[in-house]
Amino acid sequence: MQNRKHQIDLDWGLAVSDAASNPEQTAIQAQNHEIARKVLKSIAPRDREILVRFYLQEQTAEQICAEMGLTETQFRLLKSRAKARFGELGKRQVLKRRLPLGEKWWRAIALKR
Repeated sequence: MQNRKHQIDLDWGLAVSDAASNPEQTAIQAQNHEIARKVLKSIAPRDREILVRFYLQEQTAEQICAEMGLTETQFRLLKSRAKARFGELGKRQVLKRRLPLGEKWWRAIALKR
C-alpha cells in the first residue's frame, strides 16, 4: 500500500504525439505560404517592404523608420494599413480557393460591398 502511494501512473492523461507534420498539414502549410506570397506581390512596394522588414526580417520599428525616412507615427499608420490590406486580400484568396465555381461569382459580389 505504501508503494502504491508513491508510484505515478504514467498513463494518466498523458498523450505523446508525433511533432512532425503529416502530409495534409504539409499541403495546407504550402497553400498558406503560396497565398501569402501572392498577396505580398500584389500590394504596394512600400507596404510590402514594411511588412517584410517588420514581420519576416524582424527589424525594429526604429531601424525601419531611420532607413525609410519615416516618423514613428507614419510607420505605425503605414504598417497598420498594410496589415489590414494584406489581411483583406488574403481572405479573398482563401475564399476564392475554397468556394465551388458556382458560388464564386456570388461571393465576389458580396466582397465588393
